[in-house]
Amino acid sequence: MGADPWSAITMARERLGINAASIQVNIGIENGLEGVVDLVKMKAYYFDGDNGEFVREEDVPQDLIA
Repeated sequence: MGADPWSAITMARERLGINAASIQVNIGIENGLEGVVDLVKMKAYYFDGDNGEFVREEDVPQDLIA
């Protein structure tokens, strides 16, 4: 809770001297998490159903393209 993935990547780069990169980005945060964007395939995956048991693949939302 309250994690900042961009900060974690920056710290890994600085402290470990590695070229860390994210391969997924969350769509929403904490209780508002809707799914993830796969940055390799450039697809959005949403987890539907009471427990997220149904995975739906869509294009990346326009507000997350950048």
